[in-house]
Amino acid sequence: DDRHLRVATERGAILVTRDKPFAGRISKQSDHAGLICWNGALDNYGGLVRRLTEFAEAHTAEDVVGKVFWLK
Repeated sequence: DDRHLRVATERGAILVTRDKPFAGRISKQSDHAGLICWNGALDNYGGLVRRLTEFAEAHTAEDVVGKVFWLK
């Protein structure tokens, strides 16, 4: 996930992960474009898409820089 976060940051993209320990570690850093940790059911793809869509509608790219968000 570190490599993915670096590439996402280089591209100005938010990384989505299910890795809670990774997200917790990254929450102590601010040198990334943003990270979303999905805590919903592993097979709830519809819920994931809905929550990511809601998130995108509520936040700008500038709002999320250096922050970690926990979605369920």
